[in-house]
Amino acid sequence: MPAARRLVLAATLNDGRILLVGGLAASTTNAVDYSASVYIYNPSTNEYSTKNNAPIRMSGGRSVVLTDGRVVLFPNTVSDGTTVTTSNKRTWLYTPATDTFVEADPVPAEVAFGGMVGQLSDGTAVYDLAPGEYRIVCKVPGHSSMNSTLTVD
Repeated sequence: MPAARRLVLAATLNDGRILLVGGLAASTTNAVDYSASVYIYNPSTNEYSTKNNAPIRMSGGRSVVLTDGRVVLFPNTVSDGTTVTTSNKRTWLYTPATDTFVEADPVPAEVAFGGMVGQLSDGTAVYDLAPGEYRIVCKVPGHSSMNSTLTVD
C-alpha cells in the first residue's frame, strides 16, 4: 500500500484483485489521520492503482463482495476530518467497474460492531451477533431491513 495504514477495509474482488479502503495512520487516533483513500492491488503485477476517494474517512469493520462485483462496506469508525464516530451504522456500496460509492441504508444499532459473515444467493447480508446467533439484516442493494434472527447451535 502506498501509505502505511492499519484497520483498512479490504475485500478480494471477483477477479482476484484486492480492494483497500480507508484505514488509520499507523501511530495515531486523531480524526485527521483517518483515510478516505481507495486502492486496488493487483497481485499478478504487484501494483497498486489509486481510485477515487471514499465519500468519508473510514476504518475497521467488514466488507463483502457481491456476486455482481460490487462491494458493501461496513466500517466500524468514520471521520469527517474533525469528529470521529465509533459504533458506526452507516454503510456504502462501492462499484469497482465505475469507481463510485453510494451510501446505503444504515444497519440496525445492535449489529454495528457485529461481523458480517456472508451473503445469501439473493443478496441478503448475514451478520454474526453473538456466538451461535446470526441475523439476516439487509438485502443489497437498498439495504431494506429484515430483522429475522437465526440461532445456530
